[in-house]
Amino acid sequence: MDLALETRCHPANRVLAGWYADRTFVRDDKPLVLPIKATERKRPSFWKLANRYAPDVYPGLILRELSRIGAVEELRDGRVRARLRRYGPKGLNKKYLGEMRKRVRDLLVTSEVVSRPR
Repeated sequence: MDLALETRCHPANRVLAGWYADRTFVRDDKPLVLPIKATERKRPSFWKLANRYAPDVYPGLILRELSRIGAVEELRDGRVRARLRRYGPKGLNKKYLGEMRKRVRDLLVTSEVVSRPR
């Protein structure tokens, strides 16, 4: 994990990246299903994960947001499972981004033509 890059990411992405990469939270190349809060001090938990990768944000807020977008699944037994590697808005696909890129390019070309001195 590139720490310089990850520190600029959204806190939820830092948490997800740690969940998939940090040996404390991974077994057999898969993120562990974690209790939300650990009952034992050294046991991994979502709270510990969030505190490690987003110490400036209350872990409950990160959990709520990741649950809202479907990046984590809250299980009936009080544990959470990672479902997505990246946090991001839904509905942004390659086709939509390609169309947005064309429109922004056209807008920039138009503004450059309009702003040129005559």
